Amino acid sequence: MPTQERYTVLWLPGTLPVLRTLRVVYAEGYRPIEATVMAKAGYLYELEYEFSAANS
Repeated sequence: MPTQERYTVLWLPGTLPVLRTLRVVYAEGYRPIEATVMAKAGYLYELEYEFSAANS
C-alpha cells in the first residue's frame, strides 16, 4: 500500500494499491546501463512482458 505522500502525488482515490516496478537494462557482458524505479496507480496499469532467450 502507498504512503500518504504517494496518495497525494499520484492523486489516488481511496485506499488503492500502487504498482512499484524496478527495471534494470543490461548491455553486453551483463553490464547494467540503466536502472529505473517506478510507482504508478495500480488500478490504471496492466503490465505484460516478453523475454527472449539470451545469446550464448
